[in-house]
Amino acid sequence: ELVANAVIRSLEALNMAPFLMWNDLSATQAQQLLECGSRQDQAGVFAVLGEALATSTAKAVSNAADADAARAALLDMYFYVVQFGVKRSLTGEQISALVSLFKQTHLCCVSTPYDNLAACFQGFKTALLQHSVRRPPFAAEVFGIEDSTAILDYAIDTYFRHFKLYKFMFTKTPKLQLHLR
Repeated sequence: ELVANAVIRSLEALNMAPFLMWNDLSATQAQQLLECGSRQDQAGVFAVLGEALATSTAKAVSNAADADAARAALLDMYFYVVQFGVKRSLTGEQISALVSLFKQTHLCCVSTPYDNLAACFQGFKTALLQHSVRRPPFAAEVFGIEDSTAILDYAIDTYFRHFKLYKFMFTKTPKLQLHLR
């Protein structure tokens, strides 16, 4: 419970909305992603994602040592999230919520240079659950049980498996300065 409260506070500090559908992608952008994703048009997906997530991408790469490589890695991650959604035949609103869920998780990851894997994973599961059950006004059913399970497995196999890589790439290493008198 303490970890969940800490994650909620950190998400509130990042001004993250509790419901993710249409937060980062409009209905038009989500439809464009579905069309480009079904055609395997990587450039088209990158263009839509780059336009839709420009502000959050800039914020996420601001602490990176190599901003261009970090931006490319982040857009690559979002591209594969969209491809996963297309493969699962998700709708536009589901794609929008899915991309926002991964964006929110990534921003939580890079919010501190210290290890916060457990807190980020707990936040991811909580947000996914909020979008998997119908319990107004606390939760909205965007994903079904099968989709939620597949999304959780995908997140574990991709993002959380490479969590330390993202952490290393997107955060500055804290330096200790010790002065003796």
